[in-house]
Amino acid sequence: MSEVLAELELALLKSNNYSGIKDVSSISHLAIQLSKLKKETTVDCVIDRGSRGSTVYWSCTLRTGGSVAIKQNKCQVPEQAFLAQVITMSSLDHENVVKLEGYCMTDDMDYYVYEYASRRSLHTILHIKHAYGKDKIISLPWPQRIKIGVEVAKGLCYIHDEKDLIHRNIKSNNVLIFEDGTAKIADLHISNPCSCNFPVPIRGGRPTCELYHPPEFSKDGDSKAGDVYSFGVVLLELLTGKQPIDLTLPEGMNLVSWAKPHLEGSVHTVVGLGEDYPRVAVEKMAKVIGLCLENEPKYRPTMGKVLKHLRKVLDETQNYYQNQTEPKGRTLVRQKQLRGHA
Repeated sequence: MSEVLAELELALLKSNNYSGIKDVSSISHLAIQLSKLKKETTVDCVIDRGSRGSTVYWSCTLRTGGSVAIKQNKCQVPEQAFLAQVITMSSLDHENVVKLEGYCMTDDMDYYVYEYASRRSLHTILHIKHAYGKDKIISLPWPQRIKIGVEVAKGLCYIHDEKDLIHRNIKSNNVLIFEDGTAKIADLHISNPCSCNFPVPIRGGRPTCELYHPPEFSKDGDSKAGDVYSFGVVLLELLTGKQPIDLTLPEGMNLVSWAKPHLEGSVHTVVGLGEDYPRVAVEKMAKVIGLCLENEPKYRPTMGKVLKHLRKVLDETQNYYQNQTEPKGRTLVRQKQLRGHA
């Protein structure tokens, strides 16, 4: 193809060669001309590179009303499967899931256009802050960390429960932080073989994020319980400040093997939160992580239960800092009142 409009792909689907796609009109407004994308995908606009050869560009002119991120991938699935994924992704509507704003496909490339996260990924904030220079280091104190955990859990609950999908690619690189501090999940690799009649999977092989894989992955493949395990690794990053493979860890150990034995009883030896943090909230968080990282998938909680637990951690955190900021006199009065009602 020379210049390819995504609308041409829609016309192909309308020819009824594949009955799995029932309605393609819902995404026609998202199609973007390749010529427009090429103007925005120059080396000066690169903001990130993915683990499988993808490149992410920043653009402030492609869409009116704000910046967008353009993800360019080498094609890995048939074009009908690509459009099936676009249809599914365009249907996602949640405050904690990154919004798809456009797409295009050529012979050898496919493009996704997303809303732009100015604070980049959780991985960047936690692990490579130095790349932005000392004057732009983004601090991430505990209240923000637990807030991010809750928001990602909300997004995953939506994906699992309301959309009945598996994300398959949960990792800190795919948790994006927006200007107002909101966390959103990105880069869904849709896995729902019952959703259409394609002779090929909707996506190809699982992304190369082995360090987030659950123990059963090599035997059983993807599952919602696998997403829960991967999310547990992300929570462990929030708790410790360390990467899944971290040069500061003992030789031969990864983050899970190093930290998991400490989640009950000695979690404060592995936290990376400085001196002032709510110890009770952190201990509750550690218990949630331990549940997510259970070796047997049947013992892991659903994301709904994980979210419920994390909200309790958030409440504990808010109570801790509220008490920290109250005038001493008011705190003493409250303590006396509590004793009087005991």
